[in-house]
Amino acid sequence: MIIIRPATPFDANALSLLIAGSAQATLAPHYSEVQMAAFLDYYSPSAMQSKIANQALFCAEMGSQLVGTVALDSAGNVVGFYTHANYLGKGIGKAMMRHIEVFAKQNGHQEIRLTASPVGLGFYYKLGWEKLSDYIFQHRGIDFDETLMAKQLG
Repeated sequence: MIIIRPATPFDANALSLLIAGSAQATLAPHYSEVQMAAFLDYYSPSAMQSKIANQALFCAEMGSQLVGTVALDSAGNVVGFYTHANYLGKGIGKAMMRHIEVFAKQNGHQEIRLTASPVGLGFYYKLGWEKLSDYIFQHRGIDFDETLMAKQLG
């Protein structure tokens, strides 16, 4: 059973490790070394502390295992959505997306947005997201090719 709960400051290190492991498994083939270093910096333990303090950040657990994370910023952007590499394809991502959509709607958002890496596009399309445009995300002067997507919450 998947339990989704709010993240606490005590989760920062574990979340950073989960995201790094997920990135190594899914994004590394698509990122240069410089991009991967910038990505890992963006999700460092100290960066995760800040994200926990400033976003509605959630952890997904199965048993006592941390298996995923997703967050919503104040503007209605889904950010930091990752599933543990060993748990891909087990419905965790879908459960986290349902959770964040309900949370966003309960908090007054009619639409939510995200930027998707090329590896995530198929997943988002299956869940009813629509492409708005190609997008360049920058962190520490490093460009990342992303796709800006949106979903109406009805």
